[in-house]
This record gives sequence, C-alpha cells and structure tokens, in this order.
Amino acid sequence: PKTLQALQKFLQLRKLEGEIVLLKMLNVLQGSYYIDLASRRMKDEEFIFGWFRNRIDIPLR
Repeated sequence: PKTLQALQKFLQLRKLEGEIVLLKMLNVLQGSYYIDLASRRMKDEEFIFGWFRNRIDIPLR
C-alpha cells in the first residue's frame, strides 16, 4: 500500500513526464542487470544484443 501511495503521489506531482521518466529509469536498471549477467557468465555474452533488442523499450520519435 505504501508503494502504491508513493507512486500515485509521484504521478500526481510529475504527471505524464514523470511516468515517462520512471519507465526510462526502469529500462536503464533492466539494461544494467543484463550487462551484469553477461559480465559474470561468459555464455550469456552472446545473448546480450537480443536481450536489449527484445526487452529494453526506448520510444523512437
């Protein structure tokens, strides 16, 4: 409940721009996780391009 309240307050304050920034931040964290996986396990390195291509969503303008 506290997390939802914090999110609602954040979105009320920051509006659509806050939502966009929050989603971009989540994409950055997800990408960092993939890079960390690939750096720890050599066998995952060959998959990193596909992970980014298929899972990290960056809107094109």
